Amino acid sequence: TTPQPHQHRNCTLHPATRTPLSTLHTAYPPLTPLVQRQLFKAFGVRLVFVVSGTAGKFSIVPLLVALGAGAGLLSLATLAADFLALKVLQGRKLYARHKYETVEDPTEHDSDDEETSLIQSRR
Repeated sequence: TTPQPHQHRNCTLHPATRTPLSTLHTAYPPLTPLVQRQLFKAFGVRLVFVVSGTAGKFSIVPLLVALGAGAGLLSLATLAADFLALKVLQGRKLYARHKYETVEDPTEHDSDDEETSLIQSRR
């Protein structure tokens, strides 16, 4: 049996030329002296986004509330990540060593120490 042609938007395509991910689009160019139509055959997944809503007047208060809430959520995410890294993960001791690195005060050393004498000589 011969395959039947496929009807799509006033055009005829042979079934062998259609694939599951191909679509046909037509365009009618404006301001042309002749009535013309352009037919495009596209391959791939077609995504259609439909956006609806109402337009409103800008107000600074909701903007500041949204920015404050976003900053609060970011700080909570940081606290949660630090808690997990310091209390739960296997490398928590290494992370704690690097996060809370201790630095010694050079003035607490003896004056015989090289570093202390270098610091005092620069003053």
